[in-house]
Amino acid sequence: MWAGLMFATAFYMLGFGQYLMDQPSDALAVVAAGLVMASLLVAINYRGVKETGSLQNVIVIVLVGLILAFILVGLLNIDTGLLDPFVREGEGWPVVAATAGTVFVTFIGFEVIATSAEEIKDPGRNLPLSMIAAVVTPTILYVLVMLVSTGNFPVPELAASDVPVADVAATAAGAFGSLTVADYTLEFATVGSIVMITGAILATVSSANASILSAARVNFAMGRDEILTN
Repeated sequence: MWAGLMFATAFYMLGFGQYLMDQPSDALAVVAAGLVMASLLVAINYRGVKETGSLQNVIVIVLVGLILAFILVGLLNIDTGLLDPFVREGEGWPVVAATAGTVFVTFIGFEVIATSAEEIKDPGRNLPLSMIAAVVTPTILYVLVMLVSTGNFPVPELAASDVPVADVAATAAGAFGSLTVADYTLEFATVGSIVMITGAILATVSSANASILSAARVNFAMGRDEILTN
């Protein structure tokens, strides 16, 4: 778990660099951006759990707000014709099962909450509740996001997109047209895309921050139990 969390942090930081630079082919810039953000997160974690938790709370609140806005706007513009058939002819339910296996990784991570048990008030009550909420809440949001995505964007185009959620947001928000103030025209499609890319960047930071905190706690516990050298 300790090693996995370290590799996960690197994975998230590469994603951060790719979203931020918007040029995945520029490997040096992507890695540099990831290293800078990783260093900043390590510094915050070194500062203390309170600071780490405060940062995490802010990011998660913003992310949930963005996701709810995405779902609301998407539901208002959903095209039910894109949802039929639910399973494409000739592919069948094995494809659904394969997809479920692929997205399973989206729902794991709740177990890292246990690594911070010593930092939680009333862990006997709050620890199981938080772990249950960490599974149920993302499941509901994930289903709604997928409903909006496949109801606003054809599946083949989703599969070909580098940033599908941003493209879906652009399509859904674009239905509201634009807003002109003085000589400036604000395209809602552009706003939707930028907002969701920002959300993706924040999601990588949030995931990396949680992984760094958890990895430190695993390391600390192993050292205290003399499984690992202090």
